[in-house]
Amino acid sequence: MNNLVIYVRHAESEANTIIHKSKSLGKPLTSSQELKIHSYSDPDITHLGIEQSKSTAQYLFDSIKKMNKKYVTVWLSPMKRAQHTGKYFIDLFKDDLITTKIINELQEFTSPKITLEDHHTYLVNHETKEEFFDQIMKFNELLLDELKNQTHEPNDHILIIFGHSLFFSSILSYHIQHEKNKIVEFSSLQLPNCSISCESYNFTENKWKTYMVSNVSHLPKNIMTGTHVL
Repeated sequence: MNNLVIYVRHAESEANTIIHKSKSLGKPLTSSQELKIHSYSDPDITHLGIEQSKSTAQYLFDSIKKMNKKYVTVWLSPMKRAQHTGKYFIDLFKDDLITTKIINELQEFTSPKITLEDHHTYLVNHETKEEFFDQIMKFNELLLDELKNQTHEPNDHILIIFGHSLFFSSILSYHIQHEKNKIVEFSSLQLPNCSISCESYNFTENKWKTYMVSNVSHLPKNIMTGTHVL
């Protein structure tokens, strides 16, 4: 049986608005804009982000009910923007039907100009891409352990993870390659705010199956905001 996992990128954050405005004007970020972005050590979501979160929460809630999932586990990044996004989804459930957990390995904060080929200091607690990849591998182990040790039947259970674009791009790319010890350049995976990606793991075949990446069809067009991963 397959164990279903859904990844939800956080809603528009305070730092995202600066990047999105610059992109809409077709202009590069100014030095003052970059300084403003980096001044947010832990940015929260915006008013538009709240709208995105509520739309996403209702869509996920309705979808889970249609799939007859009886038990829901939610993993959250420790960052405000991910927790605030997930809050609206969690609030739709009764406490006995949902469990939540903060996952420290989901931390992330990046500059819009860097790539993984650069030596950088914008990833929380990491200075090189190798250290960030190590974090992805640790998260992958946590994820497989969670699915393997789940006491409910796979068809009755679903895991929802609220986190970040760079992180999700990395883990999804790794799974798409079926864990061949190679991470695809995840810059090819564009994940807008509140985009939904879905995959499952089959323990009999020891294999991930990706169903969709970066879906935003649940959001009204007037509240969609894009990705800033280069």
